[in-house]
Amino acid sequence: MLYTSIIGNQRLLGMAYAFFFLPTITIIAVITMYILYTMDTVLKYYVLSGSIIYLLLSLTAFYLSFLGHLVTTLFYIATFFENIFFALGLGAKQKKILMDKNTAQEKVIEEHQQNIALQQKVHSKLDKEVALKTAEILRLNQEKEKEKRTKLAIEFSKKTLNLRMRALQTQMNPHFLFNSLNSVKYYIIQNKKEDAAYFLSKLSKLLRKILDNSQLQEISLKEELAVMQIYIEVENMRMENEITLILPTLKPTTERIKLPPLVLQPFIENAIWHGLALKKGKKLIQIEIQSNKDYLSICIADNGIGRERAAINKAAKLTKKESLGISLTKERLEVSTTHLQNKVKIRFEDLYTKEKPAGTKVYINIPLR
Repeated sequence: MLYTSIIGNQRLLGMAYAFFFLPTITIIAVITMYILYTMDTVLKYYVLSGSIIYLLLSLTAFYLSFLGHLVTTLFYIATFFENIFFALGLGAKQKKILMDKNTAQEKVIEEHQQNIALQQKVHSKLDKEVALKTAEILRLNQEKEKEKRTKLAIEFSKKTLNLRMRALQTQMNPHFLFNSLNSVKYYIIQNKKEDAAYFLSKLSKLLRKILDNSQLQEISLKEELAVMQIYIEVENMRMENEITLILPTLKPTTERIKLPPLVLQPFIENAIWHGLALKKGKKLIQIEIQSNKDYLSICIADNGIGRERAAINKAAKLTKKESLGISLTKERLEVSTTHLQNKVKIRFEDLYTKEKPAGTKVYINIPLR
């Protein structure tokens, strides 16, 4: 086209324009419109619409150039529609910019409100944590103060309990000695010198044990059973050695368990005096011991006449009232375990053979914690 313009060949210029320039421009325009169509923008519909109308009308005007003034009208119409669509596109673009701006502002406001809510939540959480920490500090101070007061109260209570235990032991020992000396009196009256000497030897050993243990608040279970064995040997002489004693085999962990001295003596004494003394034939006392983390369980069983017959004979009234020794022993156990959560439990059980009384069992549960 440039060449034909220079040489001034208008016919060749028209042919180049019609058969080369316009088709090429049309193809390039279509390709450009397709590329624009693939773009993600709202302007593409306005630009494409205006460009397509302008392209079609301008091509029509060119190929209908023989119509004269109608060609110019078509060009004006094409330009008019193109400008209209481009203006609409610019308006839509401006509207989108304003909407995006408003959306961004709303998002900023929303984020600001969320930040304020988050700050309030954080402040509220911090206030709660501060309140909890303050309450915890006050509670710890109160617990510390309470623990201090409790410690002083426990120390004072221990001193009081020790004095009370001493008082109870002074009541216990004379009661037991009185019953033991009755046996000495029996041999003296019967004028059995050798038996009396043997009895006094056993009794002196027993009294020495009692005097040694009377100064102690607690002794081992093994030592308590050893003392009870001597006591039964002494009392057995009155029964002409008719009493058979069965002692348990203690585990190393059990024999080291501590308890007040002479706690088993009143129960064994009742078994001998109120059960076995009035029985004819073979007499038996059996001691069984079990322990767990909460209790030391001691069972003392005899094959005597039973509590019902003993009550009828007025030898003992265990169904109504415990003996002095048992009452004192129960009180001693309660005093010695007053700081523990569990409590002392003592229970009597009557044994029967073919619906006839066949002895008594007493269960003594002493708390260990």
